[in-house]
Amino acid sequence: MDIVVTPLHSRPEMFKVWMDLVKQCEGAKDLYFLFCLDYGYDLKYEDLIDDFPFDCGKIHMNYFDYKLGKQSNNVLNGMCAAARHSDNLVYYLEEDIFPGVDFFRWHKEIHQLEPDIFCSIATKANDTKYNFEENPNRYYLTSEPDYQSWGSCFKKEVITEMIYPHFNEAYLTDPTRYCLTHWPGSFIGSKWTEQDGLIRRILEASDLKVAFPCYPFAYHAGFYGYNRQPEI
Repeated sequence: MDIVVTPLHSRPEMFKVWMDLVKQCEGAKDLYFLFCLDYGYDLKYEDLIDDFPFDCGKIHMNYFDYKLGKQSNNVLNGMCAAARHSDNLVYYLEEDIFPGVDFFRWHKEIHQLEPDIFCSIATKANDTKYNFEENPNRYYLTSEPDYQSWGSCFKKEVITEMIYPHFNEAYLTDPTRYCLTHWPGSFIGSKWTEQDGLIRRILEASDLKVAFPCYPFAYHAGFYGYNRQPEI
């Protein structure tokens, strides 16, 4: 069974909308959902997860004094745990990524068509802009290190062989120093060293490509969150 990883902390109202959308996704009932509850999470999540209709489990993250590495610890721990137990694919679907009905189907088909990619990402590319016709039946591969955690999917081997080795105490304790030490020539420099930046550096150093749809199959609804405070 393939596994969907969803980290949770402080947006249960958004998670409720997310659940309603996931229930409508083709193939969702055949997946296992792993909810990663970060230290200090809102207890409202517990009741919502109890009502989730598909196979699921929870990881409760203990307190670690990681500061900048706190969120990365929760995310990477969930991804690596999922990779150890998945039959093939690990989907990463945060609660502010609202999936379309074809979200899981699209990822599965892409990995069948392109078995050697780094990952597939079902949202519109946020960094490199392409002027493709918005055709839901087309996709493209990019050599640009355009990783974004907005509805991504990995073969489990990419996580276990390329990402897991960097999920360690040295990274979690000081992500910026770790990234500058291991990827001194990265175009990212000293910025964005949490989990997305770590994965992006790993992608940059590889010779693998990323698959994006010409027509997005998910929407980033991150109006507020960890790095964005709600406007009042």
